[in-house]
Amino acid sequence: MRVWRLSPVNIRGPEWQASTWTGVAVVRAETERQARRLAALSFGTATEWALTLPFMSPWGDPALVRAQEVNDPRYPATGDEAVIEPVGYGY
Repeated sequence: MRVWRLSPVNIRGPEWQASTWTGVAVVRAETERQARRLAALSFGTATEWALTLPFMSPWGDPALVRAQEVNDPRYPATGDEAVIEPVGYGY
């Protein structure tokens, strides 16, 4: 597995109403696309703007969230796909 840091760029847009988290997320997943999908599933919430559909989430939009692979001993690459930070999220 790889570890990805997903960093929101602009959280002022209406898209962020569909997310319970708007800070940096660290996700263990094989690909960037899988990391974004896991974040969308983990942080998604139903709103008038969007239902909890992964493709409606700001986490899947590269214009709203930057993704960078990280190599940091604090975040082990071994294990199942997971949101490592923030703690307590998962679907």
